[in-house]
Amino acid sequence: MNKGRLIQDVLDAIAAADPDDTQRLDDERLGAVLHARAPLTPPQRRLLARSSVTRDRLAWLRHRERARSLAAWQVQGLGPQPLQLLAAADETPAVGPLHLVGEHYSVALIPADLDGQAWRITVAVAPALIVTTPGGFQLVDSEGLVWLAGHPDAYGELVGFWQRDEPLWQRVHRVRLELVPQ
Repeated sequence: MNKGRLIQDVLDAIAAADPDDTQRLDDERLGAVLHARAPLTPPQRRLLARSSVTRDRLAWLRHRERARSLAAWQVQGLGPQPLQLLAAADETPAVGPLHLVGEHYSVALIPADLDGQAWRITVAVAPALIVTTPGGFQLVDSEGLVWLAGHPDAYGELVGFWQRDEPLWQRVHRVRLELVPQ
């Protein structure tokens, strides 16, 4: 079990102890944290640790804010269209969206920022595969790294963001991706 998964399991256990979990910090307060206007106080950090609803809301607000910022940059002409950047070295291909199609699933890797550090990962799974895999899925590369894990939403998609220090654009050029049962 990796460290991140262990932390998530502990947080889930804490949240399970409170079956009436609700959002404990309002959007205005979470927005202040996202914009670095005011850090969380120690009691607010404890509230965040105990409330999975609040953690999920913070994550959603963060991703929404990033999308708004990127849209604003595009309107102001600060970023290239459609978010494809040429790499500094001529021999390096442009950072841009990648679409991979496998049997019964497809993977879309979309850069979420102008420097290619943040990426949105979407896996679309065929209904027939979902029915036969009630335990969920993992998107794993040929070096054993799990990129995304969970159950598809109502649209048959798993969605997440690249969470590693290594740039995805470097990694994607040396590994294969595979969807496996979780």
